[in-house]
Amino acid sequence: MNIATLELVSSIMKLRIPKFENTPYTPTHTDVASAAKALSRFLTAKNTKTAILTGAGISTASGLPDYRGPTGTYTTNPNHQPTLYHEFVSDEHKRKRYWSRAWIGYEQALKWARPNVAHEVLTGWLRGGHISGLITQNVDGLHKLSQVSGGDIVDNVNVSADLRAGREVPALVELHGSAYRVHCLSCGDQTSREDFQDRMAKDNGWSKDDAVAGTAMTGRGFTTDKTTESDLAQFVDPGTRVETNTGATVTPGGSPTSSNPFLASLDDSTSKSRLDISGNKLNEAAPGGQQQLNADGDAELDVEIDYDRVAIPPCLNCGGVLKPSIVFFGESVPEADRARARDLLESSDQLLVIGTSLSTFSAFDLVRQFYKQGKKVAVLNKGGVRGEGKDWEADVRLDGDIGGVLEKVKM
Repeated sequence: MNIATLELVSSIMKLRIPKFENTPYTPTHTDVASAAKALSRFLTAKNTKTAILTGAGISTASGLPDYRGPTGTYTTNPNHQPTLYHEFVSDEHKRKRYWSRAWIGYEQALKWARPNVAHEVLTGWLRGGHISGLITQNVDGLHKLSQVSGGDIVDNVNVSADLRAGREVPALVELHGSAYRVHCLSCGDQTSREDFQDRMAKDNGWSKDDAVAGTAMTGRGFTTDKTTESDLAQFVDPGTRVETNTGATVTPGGSPTSSNPFLASLDDSTSKSRLDISGNKLNEAAPGGQQQLNADGDAELDVEIDYDRVAIPPCLNCGGVLKPSIVFFGESVPEADRARARDLLESSDQLLVIGTSLSTFSAFDLVRQFYKQGKKVAVLNKGGVRGEGKDWEADVRLDGDIGGVLEKVKM
């Protein structure tokens, strides 16, 4: 399907972001110790193969926001409207707006995120043969980074980005794609997000170091008489000295809006690689309850940008429109990924759902169909889950800290 056809189809579509009804639920275990024991019993049942399905809640301990948690994108900013697929395809202004915000969100936060204890525990279970495979709705690449890096912290931020953009991992299905890859809507040619970020910086005269540090940016689209610091940079301890991915040292000089919260929370013992999650400023909400980074990977910017002046790099192969390889609202999950997810669940006897409200139909339907086959489902999530008690029932229902529970599970 070419761009013209996509524009015609999108013009007659009425797309809406799904409303999630906060269904009542009763957790069978709420404290970490009892939840871990219950989960241990579920996972070690004889002659069973367990699949895992994760959502944004598993990555909040890495500093990335979820959608509907206590500090999630839709909780702190109910009016947030992510870019819809037909908007990205047919509206050049909205496409430029998306890429401008996503470029900054990627440089300031997304590429610096590292797997947390929950990711590492699941990687250990997979390697030990305790689970049959893992399906994730997340586009942050943290499950893949945990698996391909052997659980080790990757010191070079660009290397970690390349690992997340790389080869398909057999036992991992990234249901909604990856923010670390970009593809052409016309010819399908793929490239890494890092390469795209470099091209966009060059074409617009933008500085990655300015974006990382949260300082005033110059170049295409930015005005010099307006503040150009993003909301991502509002909660940094004064005086923090940090090192950017290019080796430059940034000294905020006492201004709480002149450095990057991800970099400010780095553990000095491992330079710019390991995050001290307990001090990660992205876990806090901005004044007025607005989230600094959205769960879909773009930044809420307190900036003045003329989006129409921004240059978006075209496909190097055919000159077509480039899109991040993630599934937008209003876009279908690729059939190959749906098939891999279905095959994994067909070969599994039970399913553990972690950190998701199942508000997207693609994930909800997987759980609903799995339950209809008479298979067991366990849930570890803070808050309600779509269809719970109506379309399906959880055999084990846990409500607690995801990492805290998982690391105490005995296999």
